[in-house]
Formats: sequence, structure tokens, C-alpha cells
Amino acid sequence: MMRITDIPFGNKSTRVHCSQTYKKTEGLLEVIRMSQSLDVPYGTSFQLEEKWTISAIEGSPNKCLFK
Repeated sequence: MMRITDIPFGNKSTRVHCSQTYKKTEGLLEVIRMSQSLDVPYGTSFQLEEKWTISAIEGSPNKCLFK
């Protein structure tokens, strides 16, 4: 459950479904995160997708780059 603020109508909270998947290829790690609000007014759902790409910095084995 997630609390909703500053909205004068509708529910004061909503159910949220979150999932996170990982895909590893040579030299890259992709993290895909999806958050879906299930009880939004005037619709069936609201969905937010994030995609992070993580790669090693060449010549720095202990550092990585987020995109």
C-alpha cells in the first residue's frame, strides 16, 4: 500500500505492485523496475517503468557507470 497526498478526490491510499528484473550481457547489467498503482481514479492502473544500465568503467575494475 502507498499513501496518496495532495489529491482532493479518490482514495487516500493505493495498492502498488512492484517487480524488478535483471538482464546480464557481456560487460553490461540492465535493471528493469516496474511499479504499477492498481487503484487510480478514472482508469484501471498507472505504470512507471525504470531501466538502469550498469557497465564497468574501462581501466577501473572497482568502478561502474549507471545510465
